[in-house]
Amino acid sequence: MHEIPPLQHKNRGTVLDVHHTILPPTSGIQPDPAGLFARGRGPLAPWAFFGVLGPADRVIHSACHLFFGEFHKGLRDLHDLHALLTPMAADAGHWQALVSRSIELGLALPVLDALEQCQRLYETAVPPSAVDALRRAATTPWPSQLRGWLFDHALRPAHVSAYSRSTRLAHWLTFVRSHWLRMPLPLLAYHLSHKFFVDR
Repeated sequence: MHEIPPLQHKNRGTVLDVHHTILPPTSGIQPDPAGLFARGRGPLAPWAFFGVLGPADRVIHSACHLFFGEFHKGLRDLHDLHALLTPMAADAGHWQALVSRSIELGLALPVLDALEQCQRLYETAVPPSAVDALRRAATTPWPSQLRGWLFDHALRPAHVSAYSRSTRLAHWLTFVRSHWLRMPLPLLAYHLSHKFFVDR
C-alpha cells in the first residue's frame, strides 16, 4: 500500500506517519512523489534535514486522507484543513495554485469536498470561483445531495448527542465508499472476501 501503520513513540507519544505517496496505487490515481518533493519547502532550519510539502500539496494531502475515508477523527481533520486554508484567504494566487494543482493530479473531488465542508462547518473564506472550477473538474457517481448528507453525518463526533441510526449508516457508507475509491472492483471483491472468510 501507500503507507505503513503510524509509528508512535512509546515515551513521548509523538506519531510518525510514513507514506510512499499520498494515495494507494490501487486507486488508479498515482501522483508522482518526486513532483510533491520538488514543490516542497525545506530544509526548514539550518540544522534540519526535513522539509514540508508546498501549500497546495499540503491541502490536497489532508483532503485525500479525510475524504478517501478516514472519518474516525473527521471533525479534527477538517479543522486542520480550515487552518491550512485560512492563510490563503487573501491571496488569489494561492487559490489558483490549489485549483490547478488539484485538477493536474486528478484530485479535484476530495479538494472540492474539503472546501465545501470547511465552508459549512467553519465558515472558511473560500472564493466562489475556486469552488466552481473544482465542480466543473470533479467527477463522481455519487449525487451532490447524497454526498452532502453523507459528510454531514460522517463528520459528526462519536458522542451520544450527535450519533443516531442515520449517523451509523453514514459511517458504514463512507467505509464502503473508501474501499471503492481505493481499489478496483476485482481487488475489492478479493479483499472483502478475504476479510470475511479468512480473517474470521
